[in-house]
Amino acid sequence: VINVGSFKAQKNQNLLIKAFAKIVHIIDVELVILGDGPLKKDLEALVQELNLSNYVIFPGFKKDVTTEYIKSDLFVLSSDYEGFGNVLVEAMSVGIPVVSTDCKSGPREILCDGKYGKLVPVNDVDALAQAMLQSLNEKHDIEALKLRAADFAVDKIAEQYLDIIFP
Repeated sequence: VINVGSFKAQKNQNLLIKAFAKIVHIIDVELVILGDGPLKKDLEALVQELNLSNYVIFPGFKKDVTTEYIKSDLFVLSSDYEGFGNVLVEAMSVGIPVVSTDCKSGPREILCDGKYGKLVPVNDVDALAQAMLQSLNEKHDIEALKLRAADFAVDKIAEQYLDIIFP
């Protein structure tokens, strides 16, 4: 399972770690949290407190995370809110299934009301854990995920803007 983002309150990796703690002894899985930020020590302390040190990895910030996505079975976005949710599109573009909080702005639109990934209520540990476990045990249409991600390609979005501005 992978998460990519700044270690700040908005991204709510605390929620992700707590949800992960509920599934780690049910399924053989590890959690990779890529990024850095002011809450890094707090997140590491939570991992220690929950006895997850052997299952959670903090590799730090990486400019290109494509290889990390490709090595993963699931991407999880645990944010309280987002501007858009680029990381969802990045993960889907390489065919990685996603689970996301249904936070204000982005995930519901990107995932088409849950058609392309599971949506769970913000700050609901049990719902996130259940969605992660279900997603890890399901088959996914990788090509459909890639095609949906392609809907957000720069050239495609630019063309849509131009069509609106210059009909």
